[in-house]
Amino acid sequence: MNVIEILSNELKDKNWNDVEKARYIYLRSCQLFSYDPKYHASDLLQNSYSIQNAIKTRRINLEDVEDNTAVCYSHSDQIYSKLIYEFLGIICGIGSATTLSVGNQRIITHAPVDFVRAKMGCSTPGYRSQRRDESFKTQIKQIDKEIGYIEEEYYEHELCQIKKQIEETFSKISSTQKDEQLLSKIKTIKALLESFKFQDSYSDSAACISLLQEQLLSVSEKSKVKTAPLFQDNEEGWTFVKVYKMELEEGIIYYLLEQGENGYTFNQTSFQEIAPLVENMKGREKEKAMFYRK
Repeated sequence: MNVIEILSNELKDKNWNDVEKARYIYLRSCQLFSYDPKYHASDLLQNSYSIQNAIKTRRINLEDVEDNTAVCYSHSDQIYSKLIYEFLGIICGIGSATTLSVGNQRIITHAPVDFVRAKMGCSTPGYRSQRRDESFKTQIKQIDKEIGYIEEEYYEHELCQIKKQIEETFSKISSTQKDEQLLSKIKTIKALLESFKFQDSYSDSAACISLLQEQLLSVSEKSKVKTAPLFQDNEEGWTFVKVYKMELEEGIIYYLLEQGENGYTFNQTSFQEIAPLVENMKGREKEKAMFYRK
């Protein structure tokens, strides 16, 4: 992937100012890259420091990207700051976040929180003004309309309407129907995940499900859903799955996020399928323990 060529072609006919270009470049950098799940997973390994340091300091050739994963520092040092200098001639401050002065704004970016949000058309809390003023949010929303990121509203607005429709369907419900409402929302999350085009990324898929749960589920529904991210590291590469356990009135339902032939899938499964994954793959013991009990 030649990121420089992609953005050159996309920006060449745009009569945008530097503030608009900086915002566009940020969004596209989040859309073209994904979070590296090995970074946090390696916390559980003895050689975590060397793994994390290698991920943070990996050199990225933006004209020939073979691995499109990044973390906060590598996005700042190797991606966004380079793109801003390439297209705007502005030198950024780098670190776990990127700082840049453009227009009359001092902007701070922290991309990992926005990798999946930018792919979904959501608002991006990782892109903010140093002054943290509310007028900046209004300005960015107007810019996002100008550059074609959104038409009128961010995707959260659509999710709010979806949640309202589901809950109206199950209004005046019994405890059993409350379970049906939760299952309806989980099926909606599955359908929405499949509508996006990033299922080849574990981190994007898992983050998408988490965002959809946050937006669609009530507080009581969230308390019924337990999760455990699991991984296996070996010479052939890393494998990632995430298991979900939903404690309902009439029993327990399991879902599994795993890699299939055409990317990651989110499907209902059984305890018999979940058990060997929890037993044999690596993960936090406190999270895994919740899945040992039927």
